[in-house]
Amino acid sequence: MPSDARLQSNFWVALTIGNSRLHWALFDGDRLVQTWHPPHLQAVLPQQWSDWLSLSPAFQHFATLQSTTYPELWFASVVPSQTEVWQHYPHPNLIQLTDIPLQQMYSTFGLDRAIALYGAGTTYGWPTLVIDGGTALTLTGADAAQTLIGGAILPGLSLQMRSLYEGTAGLPLVELPTELPTPWAKDTETAIQSGVVWTAIAGLNAIIEQWCHRYPNSEIILTGGDAIALQTYFQQWGSEKGDRWIHLLKADSHLVFRGLAALRKRGSSAPNLK
Repeated sequence: MPSDARLQSNFWVALTIGNSRLHWALFDGDRLVQTWHPPHLQAVLPQQWSDWLSLSPAFQHFATLQSTTYPELWFASVVPSQTEVWQHYPHPNLIQLTDIPLQQMYSTFGLDRAIALYGAGTTYGWPTLVIDGGTALTLTGADAAQTLIGGAILPGLSLQMRSLYEGTAGLPLVELPTELPTPWAKDTETAIQSGVVWTAIAGLNAIIEQWCHRYPNSEIILTGGDAIALQTYFQQWGSEKGDRWIHLLKADSHLVFRGLAALRKRGSSAPNLK
């Protein structure tokens, strides 16, 4: 069984707090061990290690090792009420936008986009373009000097489908297809899938082509909950169109965690960080 000293030096926990869920990762040094994605916590302020154990699947891992050590916690949040809970953790390492070594970020640039972009660049190389298929579908690019070039934001694929369901009287709520749907649907469900997926892929394709013309040696990384679905659509789209950039696509659903790991390894000058 590992000693508490080894646990304290090697194992640590990453947390990103999104709009609806907590995204946890357990690391052993640089190695990502496991991830969990439970809903938000109720507003509680634990005092003892045993209290914290009940709040996180990642912390529960330490209980199985019979550890009473508080592991390092590195976290980022876009939800102030949830931030408050985790700032009471012993020695929290809260990442803020100013802690991320990207050039020319603007004040309202999304923290999760910045961390994912930094994770992509430090893991796969610069320049890099990140396509994040979450509730919002975002594109974010940085050049070889780690300077933010910019990006775009549109509703995510599932959000588009849900908006049709909630905003109309008769359209059903449908799931994302497992493969690129036909553009010539003969039933309502497939027509919704076709409209959402084909227009999204076509729009993304136009932006990616511009990016690749400007940065032909760029990495292109898909992340987020819809990363694998988008990769499938792009591959099927590209096989028909012959787009040369398709083979550059990589899917990595853990870019934000990789960004937190890179920031931990790099260290930060922020006063609240170790």
